[in-house]
Amino acid sequence: MKKIFTFIAAALISVCMSAEEVIVFNTAHPRAASNVSYIQGTVTLNCSVAHPDGFFLNDNDMKAFIGNSDQTTIITKLEMIAGWWPNNHATVRANNTAPTTSSEELIVFDNINSNYINLYAECHNIQIKEVRVTLSYAPELSFEHVKIGDLYYNLDTASLTAAVTWEKKGDTTNYHGLREAVIDSTLRYGGAKFTVTAVGYEAFRLCDSLTMVTLPESITSIGKKAFEISKKLEAVVIPNSVTDIDEEAFSMCYGLKSVTLGTGLKTINRLAFGGCKSVSELVIPDNVEYIGGSAFMNCRAATRVYIGSGVKHLGDRAFQGSNALPAFEVASGNTIVCVEDGVLFNMAKDTLIQFPGGKGGEYIVPANVTAIGDASFMECRNLTAVTFPEGLTYLGVVAFNHCTGLTDIVLPDGVTNIRSAFTACSGLQSVTIGNAVAEINLAAFSQCTALENFTCHTVTPPALVSYPFVLTDLANVTLYVPAGAIEAYRAADTWKDFGTIAAISDSGEQVQALNSTVNYLDRSGELLRSKQLTLHVPAAPVIEGFTFLRWQVVAGAVKDGVTIQAVYESDDPTAAPEVYTNPANKAQKLIRNGNVYILNDGKTYTITGTEVR
Repeated sequence: MKKIFTFIAAALISVCMSAEEVIVFNTAHPRAASNVSYIQGTVTLNCSVAHPDGFFLNDNDMKAFIGNSDQTTIITKLEMIAGWWPNNHATVRANNTAPTTSSEELIVFDNINSNYINLYAECHNIQIKEVRVTLSYAPELSFEHVKIGDLYYNLDTASLTAAVTWEKKGDTTNYHGLREAVIDSTLRYGGAKFTVTAVGYEAFRLCDSLTMVTLPESITSIGKKAFEISKKLEAVVIPNSVTDIDEEAFSMCYGLKSVTLGTGLKTINRLAFGGCKSVSELVIPDNVEYIGGSAFMNCRAATRVYIGSGVKHLGDRAFQGSNALPAFEVASGNTIVCVEDGVLFNMAKDTLIQFPGGKGGEYIVPANVTAIGDASFMECRNLTAVTFPEGLTYLGVVAFNHCTGLTDIVLPDGVTNIRSAFTACSGLQSVTIGNAVAEINLAAFSQCTALENFTCHTVTPPALVSYPFVLTDLANVTLYVPAGAIEAYRAADTWKDFGTIAAISDSGEQVQALNSTVNYLDRSGELLRSKQLTLHVPAAPVIEGFTFLRWQVVAGAVKDGVTIQAVYESDDPTAAPEVYTNPANKAQKLIRNGNVYILNDGKTYTITGTEVR
């Protein structure tokens, strides 16, 4: 057996950046044997069965394995000289691929680019007398998934750089049991020295035990989903060398309490720290220029958020879900965002970007604001009231979802579209929308379980798309619309499902609707028919010491009008059964059935509704 080298001039090496070495195995063996190994340099040829004239291949147990233990070189070509070829059809496979060229004398596999080769022949025995293995050192090649110490790396031999990679991709046992990961700045492999410059894609994703990671100053980037859902990770210090944190790098690290960002950081991409619900403080250094959408979404425990002066781009919903935050802070030199009363605005202050979730009570949106950003008030449960400016034209998607403390909403005439803006506002009782709304969609008022009154000033019923009132009991809600539009709303899908549809008075005052059955009598008093009518009545008088219960019809005969009464209940259940007259002598309170009082103000109200057939 001999070793053959093909030497290439140094000048040529500098051009093609590669060198080749050909190792030749003469497989003739003095006697028949099993499990024979041939070793030449870094290459080993193992044969399951060998004979004096060479080894045999078939698809049963006569196979061969070629392995190169030197990770700095790679097998690029395999040539085999056949000693005996069957008359029948036969096919040789290497790593389950067919040869580049094949004849009864020579079998060639080119462009293998592997360190390991499995050989076998389909159907029939083929005798192999000589094997030539070509090795190439090619600096442009990278070696993936190499274990060095406790971690796995991808090695780039062109740049002599390394990136930490996963142990098991997409597996919940990735680095299972690893509690602390210490990443060195350099490492050696195959005689070469590599600088660790990155934590790669999904490197520590789903690491169920990881609580601490030490990142070296050599690292410049942290890859997409590098630490995603590593739920026990408690703290991370981003070295000053890191310039880029990719998408979802630390997303849903629920146990992460402390984040320190380095002074060299430029880019924080989408959802980089999304869902890190235990982080207590977020300080964005002045060097950061780009913050992607939802970058810090649902950092619910953060009581401080500071945005540095260098930020030139702030993505949508970057700080959505900052539920514990009392106020935002922005560096004085920032040119794109600012803070007023703790609320985050664009520099022009015409767009409200984010309301801090820990801020509560009543809030008056500044007069020059024309846009409320997407999710800007979402889950602000301590917010009890909000007043919108007349110039508002854009109401963001899910802007007030889950604001359970809101009871009343009045939207100005400039708003034309309401998209999923008040979903699950379970305390919302009254809604008034302006005269320009053309569409309500995306479950805008779904799950508003306390809703009682809904006033819409548009003459044409707005289009309802994607179940805007799903899980809201419309049968118990009174809809107020312009008087001339009542029939249009009664004929429109979903709008007709409101329990009562009444008119908005000329003065804009809402009036209560009363459904009642009225008897029609002839001159002799005989009943002709009964019909259900809708009566529109004013707000009930306020009487000190009594609680209004309902309006009821007193007069049963319909000619020119009908008399109605307001029914009250005494706030004092022990009140004596007496007849009271108010000081103005305009109404009487008559005690009926214990504590139920009826007020008849002496007025006659004309029927303004239509018959319900």
